[in-house]
Amino acid sequence: MFEAKYIGEHPAPPHMSRNYQDLIEKLLKIREDYHNTVLKYVNTFKHNDARLSLFSKCINVLDGTFLGLYFYNFHLTEPEMWEDISFRLQVRLPPEDDILSHVDAFTMFVKIGFIQLMHSAIESSMRLIIEIYNNQEYNKRVSSFTRIYTWFFEDAKLMSYKPVLDMLSTLRDINHDNGAYYGKNKQITIDGHNYIFENRRSVQFVTWDLLLNLMPQLKNMLIDIVELTQRIRVDIIDSSIE
Repeated sequence: MFEAKYIGEHPAPPHMSRNYQDLIEKLLKIREDYHNTVLKYVNTFKHNDARLSLFSKCINVLDGTFLGLYFYNFHLTEPEMWEDISFRLQVRLPPEDDILSHVDAFTMFVKIGFIQLMHSAIESSMRLIIEIYNNQEYNKRVSSFTRIYTWFFEDAKLMSYKPVLDMLSTLRDINHDNGAYYGKNKQITIDGHNYIFENRRSVQFVTWDLLLNLMPQLKNMLIDIVELTQRIRVDIIDSSIE
């Protein structure tokens, strides 16, 4: 990326366009919505209860994503930041095209991290909750999260949330396969939009708008799960055992 030897003056890279301002504002509103949801339950569950920590984990992912997008929008795309790196580390600036490639790679890093970590936050907590909900049925499907939540949604009459979790799970799997989908051709319909996944074909529609539009439905899903499990009358679903 950088050459180890610093050599005098070097032309600064041109200003790179900022295009994430609206996205950052949308992300902050989603984060506030999740935080307000936590406040509703903070006096209901102990701090290490999975029904509380599932929202906290999602907020952590939203916070990290905010920092990544903010850094991109107000620092990474500024020529002054690259000049500062060059000066402080006494290295030569990379060529302009390389800088643009590094910027693109960083935004992809943030997007992949969002998908992976949000899925992990939801799966880890849902596994604990569903295991308490019905240990016997959970153990029958323990090796497959998709089988676990499909059974749970059917049993709990929450099947309307299956498409949004199917989408998040499918996108997580695609990240493992270099951006291509492997499996039987399928269609996921969310809010009237049909998303087609074809075997061995790359997926081109994974935009930030799509990802953030999943978040309100995921939040409502988590609320309904929490409300449902309050009827179980268990004192705590301990998230510290993860």
